[in-house]
Amino acid sequence: MHEQNEDRKDQLQMKQLKNQTFQNWAKTFSCKPALVLMAQTEADVVQAIAMAHKHNLKLRVVGTGHSPSDISCTTGILLNIDALATVSKVDMEALQITVGAGIKLHQLNDLLDHLGLALLNLGSISEQSIAGAISTGTHGTGIKFGILASMVLELRLVIANGEILTLSRESSPDLFLAALCSLGCLGVITRVKLQVVSAYQIKSIQKPIQFKSMINDFGAHVQSADHVRFWWFPHSDNCIVWKGTRTSELPQTTQSDWLKNTLFGVHGYEASLYASTWFPSLVPTINRQIFNLLFSAPVSAIGKSFNVFNFDCLFSQYVTEWAIEWYVWNIKTRNVHV
Repeated sequence: MHEQNEDRKDQLQMKQLKNQTFQNWAKTFSCKPALVLMAQTEADVVQAIAMAHKHNLKLRVVGTGHSPSDISCTTGILLNIDALATVSKVDMEALQITVGAGIKLHQLNDLLDHLGLALLNLGSISEQSIAGAISTGTHGTGIKFGILASMVLELRLVIANGEILTLSRESSPDLFLAALCSLGCLGVITRVKLQVVSAYQIKSIQKPIQFKSMINDFGAHVQSADHVRFWWFPHSDNCIVWKGTRTSELPQTTQSDWLKNTLFGVHGYEASLYASTWFPSLVPTINRQIFNLLFSAPVSAIGKSFNVFNFDCLFSQYVTEWAIEWYVWNIKTRNVHV
């Protein structure tokens, strides 16, 4: 489906900001765009693209800036779509919802929860915009569950010539699938239609395991629950396995130990890692101490799906992510034991 927007005024109606510095959430990358535009409508997006063409400027879109890369950095136009956060349609019978591309996942979680609905899967944080989460391949965990983009049924995309496309698996499968992880290269997403599910509870159990158990029994671990995560503490044999399973049990709340979890677990941990920048030999000791303090005992919780999936990232950090195909992992580790 194609639409041509004829209203391309030279005078932009949206808010414009100059002399701004953009930083991603972790403060690991920054830039000084020539202009920051705050889009309020889809028509604003079309105008912003036209302006970029007119002045031969690159245009990047930004949401919350949670990518650990410089993907949103530009010296051209930085387009903010936070205001594109309205709900266009809710179909309670089909369990589908259509929302603006700028809506944050935490806003969407709360909205869906109010309707008795939820996302099928979710990552560790919910601060990102839905468009940003889709475009960067944001994922949760669970061998039987897809990434966030797999829940998308349809999306609207403003491409470089100002044309507005409505894409779906049925109408334009190749372009639709490309747009699901396009990193912003195909255009600006303005609206998303999602398949959701009835609200559900998750029961999680987190416990310490040894590194060799994680490697040798990896296949058994990942298939033992709906959702499974691992954390390894480098320079040690210490790991954590977190398993989450759908349940009908009532929510359980646990009291937080502020002294242990916040003072030492956040501020003390951050200060220790900061010190290790100058004294790298401290890292093994820091990892062992943090593991013993916070993660050496089993912990369980029951709650709404999005509350259990999400956790506190604590503080700014450098992040990298690698993927190993499940088939390749099986072949490589079949005869390897540690």
